[in-house]
Amino acid sequence: MASSWSDHAPSNDPAVNNDILNAVALNYRSLTSIAIEADSVDCLLNMIDCCRDLETIEVYSDRLNLELDDIRAIASLPRLKTLEIRWCLFGEGALAGLERCKGLRRLALGNVSGLDAVLPIIGGRLFSLDIWNCDASTALAPWNRRALFQPGISFPWICK
Repeated sequence: MASSWSDHAPSNDPAVNNDILNAVALNYRSLTSIAIEADSVDCLLNMIDCCRDLETIEVYSDRLNLELDDIRAIASLPRLKTLEIRWCLFGEGALAGLERCKGLRRLALGNVSGLDAVLPIIGGRLFSLDIWNCDASTALAPWNRRALFQPGISFPWICK
C-alpha cells in the first residue's frame, strides 16, 4: 500500500527538523511519497537511503545547496516518477545528474539555471515539466522545443 509523509509545519529549529525527518526515514521505510522542507542535504540523503520505494519527492528549502552527487543519489531511486525542487540552490553541473532518472515523468524546478544542458536529455521522457523563476529563453531555446513539445508534455506555467 502506498504511503506518504509531508512536513508542512517545520519547527523553527533546524536540528529539530532534521531529527524528525531522520526518525521518519528510519521508521517508515516503505514511504512512496515525501514533501519536506529539509534543512540539510544529509537529512535528504538519509531519506533517500532509507526509503528506496519513493516515487514522489517534493523538497522546499532555501537552505539546501544540491551538488551533482546529491542529484545522482535522488536519481538512484528506482521508482522515482515525480521530482519537485523549489528554492534550493544547485551547484555547477548538478542538474546533469537528472539524466540518470530514467523513470522520471514529472519534473518541477524553480530558480534554476543550467536547464539548457539537461532538458534535451530528459525532456523526451517527461509528461509534465513545470518551470518557474528560471531563464525561460535559455530553457526553451528552439532546439529544446523540438525535444520537449511532444504529445503529453505540458508547461503549466513559466515565469520571467
